[in-house]
Amino acid sequence: MNRLTLNKQTGFSLIELMIVVAILGIIMAIAVPSYSQYVKSANRTDATIALENLRGLQNKFKFANNLYASDIADVGGSATESGYYVLSVSTDKDDTGCSKDGVCFIATATVNPSNASQAGDTGCTSLTIESNGRTLPEDCF
Repeated sequence: MNRLTLNKQTGFSLIELMIVVAILGIIMAIAVPSYSQYVKSANRTDATIALENLRGLQNKFKFANNLYASDIADVGGSATESGYYVLSVSTDKDDTGCSKDGVCFIATATVNPSNASQAGDTGCTSLTIESNGRTLPEDCF
C-alpha cells in the first residue's frame, strides 16, 4: 500500500463546518420570521370563521326574538374554537333597530391575552364584522 493513502484524513475542516453553520444561520434568519407570520395569518382564520358564524347566529336570534342579542352568551361562547381569540358583541343600547348606516350589531374577535404568539399579529389583534357584512380591518380577513 501507498503510505500517502494510509495517512490521508477524511472529514470536514473547521472552516468548512463554520461555512455550513453560517449558511444555516442565514436561512433561519429569513425562514423563521416568514413562518411565524404565516402561522399568525393562518390562526386568524379561527377569528374570521367564528365571526361569520356569530353573524349567522345573531340573525337566527333576531328571527326568534325580534331583536339582536347584546350578550355573547345568548349566541354562543365567548372564545373561538381554537381559543386564539375572545369574542364579544355589541348592539344598539335600546335594541330598537339599526343605526343610520344600517349597522345593527358589531361582533368583535380580540386576541386572547393568554396567547402570546398571536398577540404579535400587529394590525390584526382585533377583528370586527358588522351586521351588514362589513369587516374591519379589511386586509386582515
